[in-house]
Amino acid sequence: MEAQDYGLLRPEDPLLIRIGDGESTLKYTGPIDQDIFRSPSGIAYYEHFALERDKGKILISATVHDVNHNLVATIEKNHWRLERQGISDKNYSDDSLEIKDLQGRVIFQIRLLAKEVRLQWEWARSDTRTGGIMEDGKYSLEKGITPMFKYPSEEFWGELSGNYSQ
Repeated sequence: MEAQDYGLLRPEDPLLIRIGDGESTLKYTGPIDQDIFRSPSGIAYYEHFALERDKGKILISATVHDVNHNLVATIEKNHWRLERQGISDKNYSDDSLEIKDLQGRVIFQIRLLAKEVRLQWEWARSDTRTGGIMEDGKYSLEKGITPMFKYPSEEFWGELSGNYSQ
């Protein structure tokens, strides 16, 4: 994954995480290449999420698990690998990745822009509550995160759904 139209990130620029396409952002000023979100394995549905800078670019590393704690994806410095048995579909473009679990719900969505990361991530779910990072209006307990891509991916490879800004 690499952001399109990359304007280089200067050392003094904060690393920003935007929740989906919404107004909410997290400005990360802490140690680089250390976990921003961290959970001991088996306690939550995610293990880690880290950002770092490299030659003016944002690099992400993360592990993504399904509701049953099965590893479904690993991202290491923007290079991702999926565990096929844990997903029903995925779609991606040069700067974005979206993963659906076996129930067909979007559980992970990320997009790299020049100076920010747009992220939505559902890591825990039950009939009455959920856990994760989701944009207001782009998530429901019944349907999950609103897909940014069209599906099935084999028919709509890399095509955005129109639910998200360019």
